[in-house]
Amino acid sequence: MSKNSRDITSLIGPTSKLYNLILMKSPWGAIKSRAEQHPGDLFWKNSYGMMPIHIACCMQPPVEVIRAMLTGTKSVGKLDCSSKGNIPLHFACLKAASYDVLKLLLWVSVCGTVSPFSNAGQRNIDNLSPLDLLLDFYLHKWEGFEQEFETAANPHTFSALMQQFWLKATLLLRALFLHDTGTLPDTLPHFSPLLIQQSLFAVSRFDVPEKMKRLVERVFLHHVEKYPSICKILDRQGRFLLNKVILNHVRWDSEILHLIINTAPKVLEVRDKQAHLYPFMLAAVSSNNASDTCVSQADFRQLETIYHILRASPSKVVSGTSVDKDHSVAVEIQTKKRARRSDDIGIVEDEESSSSKNLTSVKKREKKKSRLVSP
Repeated sequence: MSKNSRDITSLIGPTSKLYNLILMKSPWGAIKSRAEQHPGDLFWKNSYGMMPIHIACCMQPPVEVIRAMLTGTKSVGKLDCSSKGNIPLHFACLKAASYDVLKLLLWVSVCGTVSPFSNAGQRNIDNLSPLDLLLDFYLHKWEGFEQEFETAANPHTFSALMQQFWLKATLLLRALFLHDTGTLPDTLPHFSPLLIQQSLFAVSRFDVPEKMKRLVERVFLHHVEKYPSICKILDRQGRFLLNKVILNHVRWDSEILHLIINTAPKVLEVRDKQAHLYPFMLAAVSSNNASDTCVSQADFRQLETIYHILRASPSKVVSGTSVDKDHSVAVEIQTKKRARRSDDIGIVEDEESSSSKNLTSVKKREKKKSRLVSP
């Protein structure tokens, strides 16, 4: 046992053997075996309410060790927060645990949490979320990281360290975004369009560090500039990118709406296939996730968004009547189809009518002859 470990042990008093193994930085294999064989050790707490799994998460553990601890807690009892309201995910982000460990800890029932959203959005008594702690670790741990972080926009040119942070941070963001589905986010490449979009929707809808929000917006803008065609095509749900962005509370004060509208202005004149509303209408019905203290500011941003979208497409409102261009185009196509169909039918009808007329005239001549012949 090291001198530091003895000093810490003397301060906190009696401990469990598992806790001591972790505190003394014993081999992870020994810690895993102890957790599997003595699950009762997992629920010992120190004076700060910290359990063995809390301490282990601060030491960048292998995912197999955390999985063994979680299996043991499920069979014996439940995990608690520390006295400062930290859950295992907080401690894992505090020291930048691996991506696999973070993903495993997203779906752990702690302090009554039951979903990835609950864990990814959990705040301690200092009002810090796991993402706050993860960002703080990377910004202060490695020299030069902050400089890259402040300018990064293209995931394809991220350094190895930046890729590592980006994948972990977007995992937490996507867990926030997917909370309604109750499912864990899939593991995706760091440059995946789906990963970038879901991360943008999360930073637009939830309270996240401002630096993280700016990074996600820069990456999304670069993605649209590099692949402008994504603004003009429908996704699997039949929805344009502009409509998805609006419904996820991206407002006009960011550059994102400007870029999408300039890239695909005609999308403004098409109703959303699911909501049957124009983009400016979607902006009006998309509610704000804002606290009572900033409702007026959120409402102003929403109103500003509606105003600028209408300015970009004024033809949508004419004398108080909506000009339904996409509907009129559809009606015109239908009319042309019916006209062609009627023309074809008309040709057949003409042929049939002419043949019936010939037949009638023959019958009339025969009747006339029979009358003349009869006495």
